[in-house]
Amino acid sequence: MADSSPGGGEHLKLLTRLKNWKGGTEEPNHLILVSFSTLGMTEEEDKQLRKKTDESYERCRERRAAEVYRLTSTDTALLMKLNDYNQMEWTSELKVDLIRVIQQNFPEYFSQIDQSRMLRIINLQGRIGNAIKFLETFDDRA
Repeated sequence: MADSSPGGGEHLKLLTRLKNWKGGTEEPNHLILVSFSTLGMTEEEDKQLRKKTDESYERCRERRAAEVYRLTSTDTALLMKLNDYNQMEWTSELKVDLIRVIQQNFPEYFSQIDQSRMLRIINLQGRIGNAIKFLETFDDRA
């Protein structure tokens, strides 16, 4: 993972990657957005959470050849190739893994997890424009 400055570096790299996306069979076809911004953690807790979740993202990189982009201290994007058969399995596994990180390391925040906002999946086939728009306006939210 490269430059991790909030609102800089990596979201622009991801935006460029998506703008040049060809949709070929060898390319990643799903963008998974992970956000813990709703937890309202302190800056120090965000750093600790980042270290713990980086382990989950590294497993995604190793097992699914995911491209991992840090967007902010609480937001990460994963670009990966999924199909109809493994999409639900893989995203459920990631969600459970991330929830477990919170439960084991930050139990006081466990009840505050908003699962609908924690993990968002964008199928780039037909929705690439949505992903690009999200990243183009990312600086306003970061």
